[in-house]
Amino acid sequence: MDEDDVLKLDYVQTATYFKELHETRFRLLALLPVIAGAAIALVPAHVSGDQQVALGALGSLVTIGLLIYDQRNTQIYESPDQARPLA
Repeated sequence: MDEDDVLKLDYVQTATYFKELHETRFRLLALLPVIAGAAIALVPAHVSGDQQVALGALGSLVTIGLLIYDQRNTQIYESPDQARPLA
C-alpha cells in the first residue's frame, strides 16, 4: 500500500467516524423529548418529596451527561489535529 492509499483509507475512516458521531448526536436529541414525555406520563400523580428530588436529580444527571457528550463531539469536530494527515 502506498502513501496515497493509506491517506485515502484514513480519510474514509475519519469521514465514517464523523458521520456516526453526527447520527448518534441527533438520535439522542430526537429521543430526549420522547423519554421526557414518557417519564411525565409514567410518574404517578402523587409522589413524595423524596421521590421528586430523586427524579429531579436523575433528570439533571441525564442532562449533564448529554451536555458533556455534545461538548466532546464539538471538540472533535473543531479539532485542528483532524485536518493534519498522519506522518
